[in-house]
Amino acid sequence: MWKKEDMFSSAPKLIISHGHYDAANREYHFRNGNYEYVFNTVSQLQVFYTDPKTKKVEVVRSYGGND
Repeated sequence: MWKKEDMFSSAPKLIISHGHYDAANREYHFRNGNYEYVFNTVSQLQVFYTDPKTKKVEVVRSYGGND
């Protein structure tokens, strides 16, 4: 992932791999520690954090197609 102001030709700040595609919801899911990144096919991204102690999940970032 790149910061908004960075060029795609620069090195990304975060590389996530080994995700899976959810065909029913047309979403790609990737995990990085306690964070889950969900990209859908209309260029939206949501970042979820799961507290390891309480297992509570919260949305920490949400980006639309124009953000």
